[in-house]
Amino acid sequence: MGVYTLCTKATISYETYRSIRKNRNKDIYLRTIFILLKALETTPKEFFADERFQSEELDFDIK
Repeated sequence: MGVYTLCTKATISYETYRSIRKNRNKDIYLRTIFILLKALETTPKEFFADERFQSEELDFDIK
C-alpha cells in the first residue's frame, strides 16, 4: 500500500504520517495506532507480535 492510500484510508494527514515515520512524534496516541492498524488490515496482536517488540531493551520514555 502506498503512503497516499494509507493516509487517505486512515484519514490522517501526510504530515502526521511523516512525523511518525521520521520518529519526530514522540507521543503518538493509541487511537492513531489503532486507526493505522485498521487501515493496514491488521490487528494489534499481529502488529505487536513482531520480534522488534520482543526485545528486553525497548526504551520507553515514561514521564
